Amino acid sequence: PFGLIGQPGYVGMTYRRYMHEFGAKPEQLGWIPVVESECAARNPNAIFFDKPITIDDYLNCKVTVDPIREYDIAPRVDGAIAIIMTTPEKARDLKQKPVMISSCAFGMAPEGQFHTSYTRDSITELPEMKNMAQELFRIAGVSPKDIKAAMLDDTFVAYVPMQLEALGFCGRGEGAAFCEGGDRIRVGGQLPINTDGGSLGQGKFDTTRIAEAVRQIRGTSTNRMDNADMILVASGAGGP
Repeated sequence: PFGLIGQPGYVGMTYRRYMHEFGAKPEQLGWIPVVESECAARNPNAIFFDKPITIDDYLNCKVTVDPIREYDIAPRVDGAIAIIMTTPEKARDLKQKPVMISSCAFGMAPEGQFHTSYTRDSITELPEMKNMAQELFRIAGVSPKDIKAAMLDDTFVAYVPMQLEALGFCGRGEGAAFCEGGDRIRVGGQLPINTDGGSLGQGKFDTTRIAEAVRQIRGTSTNRMDNADMILVASGAGGP
């Protein structure tokens, strides 16, 4: 009765519309925090270290703002990460194996607001991220099929399937089905996501997505992949 107070309420509007348009169900999206908690359970720096959740845990947790549940929101944490960037020439002489940045891009779109782009014809897609992805892939000279893992903005679970669609990993409205059961988004699956546990499993800390991409390519991740040579890192879901 008092209107929307804070981000869960804003995102809840978009999530409810996404469910309405595409038939998406919590039983599908719930696999995102489940899989990320499985990754976090093997990451000593994660708040869900050694504490994975099940799909039943997700479905039975507290509803914060209908239809958003407690496990749909990344918990805030304190921490610090340093990212060192230099030239390829200098990087080759450093102690750690260098990881090369193939491209970087930023996306905007008309009538975009942070979590509240309600005046658009459609509020269930992320045109800013789609615009960003087109430029990102163009600069790198690759396509979505070349990406071995994606570190996505999982501040809110509802934005993860929309990002998969905007980035070209699946068709419009297919993101929830892509995540259902968890097999496609686990390590060893078609497109592993947030292999350190992400913000949902490790704690809300955006820079960890870059650090985990670096660890995967170096082979030092706690959930190591065998073929990690091209990883996409995204941020800003629900806004520029």
